[in-house]
Amino acid sequence: MRQISTLYGEVVVLDAYKLQSLIFPPDVIFDIGANIGVFTHYAHEMFPDAPIVAVEPHPPNFAVLEEFAPLGTVLFNRAIGCGQMLHYPDPEGGVGGGETYISNGDGYEVPDVAGHRIEEVDVQSLLLDALHKKYVRPGDRLAIKIDCEGAENILFAHPPSVEVLQKADFVTMELHPYWMDGESRDDPEALASRVHKILGETHRCDSEIPMFYAWRKPDGEPIAGRGEFGGLLAERGLLGNAAEIGVCSGTYSRDILDWGVRHLLLVDPWRELSDAPCGISDEQHEAYYQECLTNIQGYEDRTTILRMTSVEAAKQTPDESLDFCSIDANHRFEGISVDLPTWWRKLRSGVGAILAGHDYLSPDYGVNRAVTEFAAERGLHVHLVIEHQRDASFWMEKP
Repeated sequence: MRQISTLYGEVVVLDAYKLQSLIFPPDVIFDIGANIGVFTHYAHEMFPDAPIVAVEPHPPNFAVLEEFAPLGTVLFNRAIGCGQMLHYPDPEGGVGGGETYISNGDGYEVPDVAGHRIEEVDVQSLLLDALHKKYVRPGDRLAIKIDCEGAENILFAHPPSVEVLQKADFVTMELHPYWMDGESRDDPEALASRVHKILGETHRCDSEIPMFYAWRKPDGEPIAGRGEFGGLLAERGLLGNAAEIGVCSGTYSRDILDWGVRHLLLVDPWRELSDAPCGISDEQHEAYYQECLTNIQGYEDRTTILRMTSVEAAKQTPDESLDFCSIDANHRFEGISVDLPTWWRKLRSGVGAILAGHDYLSPDYGVNRAVTEFAAERGLHVHLVIEHQRDASFWMEKP
């Protein structure tokens, strides 16, 4: 039996479904495979104004969910599927157990699970399109959590449900490859790849097997994550000189170099600054510097390290010389208000060169205010790039 404390630890303490990654309050939340309601309660606490639709097929679990669900939750004691439902009991049993309710249909066949007891059950079924039609209005921002012990495989074979997933603003799910059909059955990477093919065009996807996450690209945005800048730069012929302001351990530096830029300027003092303290000791800064050197090994001929402040490094960088610049340095309003115009001058004009940065929505920093004011003064559009955590990056094109 999965103890309630275990469920609470996974859902709330570890935020396994990454609900804290949302940079918007959802208008509607679907909890598919609600179990006893731990996620339902967690979602309600985080987003009290969002109606929640919770679906749970297993009667003992549903009884607990029904008794303790937040007021106003729409409850369905149904299974994901169509037609005759099959029940594969959890060997451990008990309330909170991983009971599988599954069905054939819409191109999906329940795999042969010889040696395991499967029984036909009289449980009503539904699919995502029915829920979407009834509870989601045009313009609503939808978050979908799916943990239905294998029945998600039916959704992937059901075109109307796939369409709902592609419309959702956030999809978070636990994958169960044991219930995959086809030759790749029980291969978690293969199932994650299948879901990525479904959502990759519309969403920024990430997987931490067995978990899978997808954040919808903002309408009109060509990329959904800052790791996709490489493709955008290549498409626009902007793989010339680049700069990274605020390098830390050099992890992102390595990514930028892997994109194929001709040359990368790495700017970071790697020491605590009296006018912009960040709470990191000089010893830790030195450790980050050494880690950076390791990360860019093999690229020494395409990199220049300037171990100094942003303003000092800018004096050594010609104007109109960069195709791409990423700023993740001094997050204070006073600091980034200097960095933005300073490095904007370093970008080439007339080619669509890109200035990007991090922590755009964090309430603890002054990035949002500085970027908003900078863009407004110049009539620029600020593009949004969703990240893993409860934040986003920004980028702007130089005319």
